[in-house]
Amino acid sequence: MTHPSAARTSALAPDDPIARRTLELKRFVDDHNRWPSTIGASAAERRLGAWLAQLRRAAKGAGPRAKTFTEARRAYLDHEVPGWEGLDWDGLFRRNAYDLAAFMSARGRVPSARSDDAEERRLASFRHNQVSELHGVAKMKTRVNRIGYLDHHAPGWRPGAATWQSSEA
Repeated sequence: MTHPSAARTSALAPDDPIARRTLELKRFVDDHNRWPSTIGASAAERRLGAWLAQLRRAAKGAGPRAKTFTEARRAYLDHEVPGWEGLDWDGLFRRNAYDLAAFMSARGRVPSARSDDAEERRLASFRHNQVSELHGVAKMKTRVNRIGYLDHHAPGWRPGAATWQSSEA
């Protein structure tokens, strides 16, 4: 969704660092038809993914870049790279949970963060994040719903679960 300020301006000063990095982001999205990932295959993708994550936090008023994140920068990003600001988090969660369940069903194990396969590392990161949030369950009803969803669709995703056993045993 385009922010209302995007209609006012889509230009930044030529020396604004966001202008240069936004060009890199546009190229990446055009070339790969997806956003860069912080766990991507190349160091360049990981750096660009980290930069985008920092911008997203800044746009929400959080993180070290929040104080320098202006409406002009938001408008520029909205114009140059529509959709940069956010995702359908519930839809993304369900897709990741489905992908995790499919991986575990097909391979009989949880994904490894040390895999050479970028998709397996992505799923391992997703699983790790969900496990990390088990400790804060009482704080958010949404988390409880998501944990229940994973328990139902990807049994064995929790550490120590005996559901998935090695085929070598």
